[in-house]
Amino acid sequence: MAEILSKASKKKFLLSLKGPFPILVPIIITGIMLYVTGLIPEIGKWYSFNQSLRLQTDAFLRGELALNPVPYGHSGDWAWGNGMHQLWGLGVPIIRLPFEILGKAFGSFGFPDRIVFAIVYFLVAAIFWKSLDSLINTDLSIRDQFKKRVKNIPILVFGLLNPAFITMVRARFDSYEEVIAYSYLWALMLFALLLLFLNNHKSRLFFLICFLAGFSPNLRPTAISYGAVTLLMIFYLAKDRQIKFRWLGLLLFSAGIIFLLVTNYLRFNSPIEFGHNLLLSGYPIQDYIMKFDDSFARMPILNAGSELFSDLFFTDLDIPYFLDERLLTGSGFPRIREFYFRPYDSLTPFLLFLSWVIVAVGLINKSSFSSSLDKKVIQMSGLWSFCSFVMLFYFYSRFPVFSSRYFVDFGASIVIGIIALYFYIGRLVQYKFSKNISYVLNLILSAVFLGWSLFSLTHAKINPRHWHRSEIRKTICITAEVAQKELTQMRQTTDPLLPVEYKCRDQESKYGIPFNNRGWDITDSCMVNPVTTHFLDSPECLAIHVEPVGGVPEWMRKIYSDEEIEVKAGLKKMQRISDEKSEFGKIITFCLNRKDMEENKGRQIELISIKWGDLQKHPNMPTPPLRLSRLSKVENPKH
Repeated sequence: MAEILSKASKKKFLLSLKGPFPILVPIIITGIMLYVTGLIPEIGKWYSFNQSLRLQTDAFLRGELALNPVPYGHSGDWAWGNGMHQLWGLGVPIIRLPFEILGKAFGSFGFPDRIVFAIVYFLVAAIFWKSLDSLINTDLSIRDQFKKRVKNIPILVFGLLNPAFITMVRARFDSYEEVIAYSYLWALMLFALLLLFLNNHKSRLFFLICFLAGFSPNLRPTAISYGAVTLLMIFYLAKDRQIKFRWLGLLLFSAGIIFLLVTNYLRFNSPIEFGHNLLLSGYPIQDYIMKFDDSFARMPILNAGSELFSDLFFTDLDIPYFLDERLLTGSGFPRIREFYFRPYDSLTPFLLFLSWVIVAVGLINKSSFSSSLDKKVIQMSGLWSFCSFVMLFYFYSRFPVFSSRYFVDFGASIVIGIIALYFYIGRLVQYKFSKNISYVLNLILSAVFLGWSLFSLTHAKINPRHWHRSEIRKTICITAEVAQKELTQMRQTTDPLLPVEYKCRDQESKYGIPFNNRGWDITDSCMVNPVTTHFLDSPECLAIHVEPVGGVPEWMRKIYSDEEIEVKAGLKKMQRISDEKSEFGKIITFCLNRKDMEENKGRQIELISIKWGDLQKHPNMPTPPLRLSRLSKVENPKH
């Protein structure tokens, strides 16, 4: 009797790994993720200290896009366009919106965002596991199917517990990392749905994939690489299927792109602006690069690519965490780096490139998607990985800001590429050896792959100059009471009216606007950094009162000229209209042109950015030899 029960229990366990919607393995994976990352350090502390994404969902519920219509109460790395906004698209707040509605329906101020992330993580893990399960031949015996599922477990572990992804969450999980984490999971989900489509050619799955692929850049702009590759691949796979009205898939894909472009325009006055050029960063060098002169985009592509490859796979964590001396590279091209963890180990690029070579050789030998299911999976994985990686690599070879978290954007392409290699070696072993020997070798392969994944995960490095993990968790995981207090402070809207001018030696606190006049030593020397940013009441013209600084080196006086000064109102460049001598220096007037004035009508608050010096010409000049004594709104002298 005991033997019969034992066999029945074993069979039940084997079947539990299959099922129509398996949850056992994804639940275990989700539990491991929560434990390893400390995402929820204790019951009740499941809210993020940064309430930016929750403010966005609140704005949705008010029928608005702006987090705040006035520049008060905001935090760093927000952007000022038509009101105050978070960066990137609106994808993550849209994902969180149903949970927020549910939380408010039960009387809470908002649903715990850490729990939302855990739920989404579990769902992606379940879809991934289901997609791997769909590749298993159902004609096999239960025992053989179980063996196949055991071989799939390292794939799920490598994908969902990937060292780069997990280390990012461990090191810091602010709103920036949260958006990238959702984007990573979204990319894995897109690929998993492609795998499902190989054996499930239903029209509804085809259209769902098209829509989700088009929505991907709404989470993060770089996710368009995964969305575009997924769209091309799903159309290729569907060309011989009986799917009516395939062209509707393009419309569904385009709907997500159009939504992104329209919301960008409504938020930042440009469909291709994501807020980076209107950022309130607090770093004058970053403001200089993003707002006025991205000279790094002119760096030779081979040099930029070589440096990116080195940073991506051989990150140097012995350099300072985020200091000014790291902003200028030896090449003379200004750029910003922030390396607080190492995303990938040195074995990763070798395995990735080996996978691409194997897939390329298979395609050259005229292997195609019309061959066996195994070949379809290997080639589809390799192509999806290579194409998305190349697009991301080109983008970041032109982008002047590098951070460890940005490299997690590459995560899905790297994971799927190495999984393609794992599939290939397993299939090769099965083809070359007898059934029993191949089973043993594949078991060894699975153990080695799983062991490497776990070893990489446990040995992933966080910059020693970064905050200690336990200290981070004390500050960024908070209770509902603390989160609600933070949210109330960030909703602040009542402060003094915006001034029409600023004077040196004013008390900055009287304006009550975070990051206002950043880069200008307004209370002491009146000197300026390479870029300053200011909020003013709908200016069409500005008068800038500048004075020379005494006691500066002679070489600085000779090479600097106030002709280098440039001014922007939002995204629009203002024109230099006149120079007048004043008692102590000059009054330089800048105005918007007629077209921009017309477009700016009705805008009550403007973010003014002023470039005072040229870092390309003077990389060693910490501050221009100039004082700003007064900045004021004036009438257009041509009127």
